[in-house]
Amino acid sequence: LSGKVGAGGGGEEATGSGGRRMGRRARRLPPPQPPPDDAAWAAAWTPKGEYPSSACGEGGASPWPGVGCDGGRVTRLDLSARGLAGPLPPELARLGALRDVNLSSNGFTGPLPADWGALGRLESLDVGANRATGSLPAEWGALSSLTTLILKGNALRGELPAVWGAGLLNLTRLDLSANGQLSGALPPGWRGLAAAVDVDLSGNRLEGGLPGDWADAAAFRSLQRLALASNALAGRVPPSWFQDPAFPVLASLRLDGNCLEGALPNVTGAAGAATVAVAPQRSDCGGGLCGRVPVGLRAVDARSDEPLLVVGPPCGRGGSPRRSALSPGAAAAVGVCAVVATAAA
Repeated sequence: LSGKVGAGGGGEEATGSGGRRMGRRARRLPPPQPPPDDAAWAAAWTPKGEYPSSACGEGGASPWPGVGCDGGRVTRLDLSARGLAGPLPPELARLGALRDVNLSSNGFTGPLPADWGALGRLESLDVGANRATGSLPAEWGALSSLTTLILKGNALRGELPAVWGAGLLNLTRLDLSANGQLSGALPPGWRGLAAAVDVDLSGNRLEGGLPGDWADAAAFRSLQRLALASNALAGRVPPSWFQDPAFPVLASLRLDGNCLEGALPNVTGAAGAATVAVAPQRSDCGGGLCGRVPVGLRAVDARSDEPLLVVGPPCGRGGSPRRSALSPGAAAAVGVCAVVATAAA
C-alpha cells in the first residue's frame, strides 16, 4: 500500500496498485507524545512549552544541570540561585517522582501552586528567598512524605492553614520566617506536627495567644527549636508551656518582639532546660512582662543572649505590671541592671 496526504492535511487514503480505493480516509494521527515527566518539564521550564531533549539524558547523555533522575524519572531539582524568574509553575505537579526541590534564592513571583499538593513523594521543598505572594495552600497538607519545608523570605500573607497539622505528619523542619504578612492565630491543630524538630515563624504578623494545646502530651515531642519572635502575639505565657509534659526536648524558645504581658509562669518541667528569649517585648501593643524570672528558667535578652533576673517592673494585683512603680526609662533600665548583676555574680 502507498499513502497519500491530502492538500489540506486532512488525512490519508489507501489505494491498491490499480488505483482502487481500499477504505475511507483515515484520521490524522497525533504526533508522538513525550514521556510524562519530560512533558511537564517542558511546559514548566522551556519557552512556549517546546519539548526539549530528555531532562534525564538520552543515549548516555548526562541529565540537565540541576536535575537528578532515577530510572529515567526526575526525582530532584536543584535550581537555587540561578537567576530564574516568573511564576512558579503548577506543571511540576506532574513530575510524580519528585523527592527534593530547591528553587531558593531566585526571583520567582506569584502564588504557591496548590497543584503541588499532589506530589506525594516529595520530601524536601525549599522556595525561600524569592518573591512569592499569596497564601499558604491548604492543599499542601496532603504532602505526607514532606520532612523539610522552607518558605522564608518571601511576601506570603494570610493565615496558617490549620489542616497542615493533620497532614504534615513527617515534617521535621518548617521555616516561614521573614514573610512579614502571615497573620492570624497560631493554629491549635498544629499540635499534630509531632515530628517537628525546628519551627521558625518569626518576622510576621501572627497574633492572639500562645495555644495551650501545643503543650499537650502528644504535641511537639521532638521539638528542639521554636522561634515566634517579632510578631504580635499577646496575652500571658500559658503555665502549661513550662510544665511537664510540654516540649520534652526543647532547647531554644524565642518569644521576644511580641506583645506578651504579665508574669512568667513557674517552671516545673523539662522546658527549664531551654533558653527562652523573652526580651525585648514590643512597647506599642500591650502591658508588657513584669516581675522576676522564675527559678529554673533561663530567660535571656535576645539582643545580647545575656541571662535576665527580671523581665520588667514589679507585678501588681492580678499579675499585671505596676505602671506606677517605674517610669518607662527606669523600667528599661531594670533589664540592664539585671544583666550587669548576673554578670557580676
